[in-house]
Amino acid sequence: MEEYSHPLIESSNSHSNDNQRRVYKRRWIILTIVSLINICNAAVWISMAPVADKAAHFYETDQNNIDLFSSIFFVSTIVIGFIAIWIVDRNGLMLGDLY
Repeated sequence: MEEYSHPLIESSNSHSNDNQRRVYKRRWIILTIVSLINICNAAVWISMAPVADKAAHFYETDQNNIDLFSSIFFVSTIVIGFIAIWIVDRNGLMLGDLY
């Protein structure tokens, strides 16, 4: 019986001596950058709450409209997330980082 070989699916016999996982410094840097970007986005969203009544008065609108405006953050994250997943799946991670 012929064994199927694929780079992502390897048999347990192919690396019997290599049981350690590799840790890359670059992955930790990317994880830190993405986390900081998400913290900045959340800070912008949270900063809207204390000034919602003043913004509603300034723009002469209802405070519910200002609250909906701050909720766009969540909706856009979902929509842009699906678009980003599609771009990375179609073009690869290198081009996905550019978008």
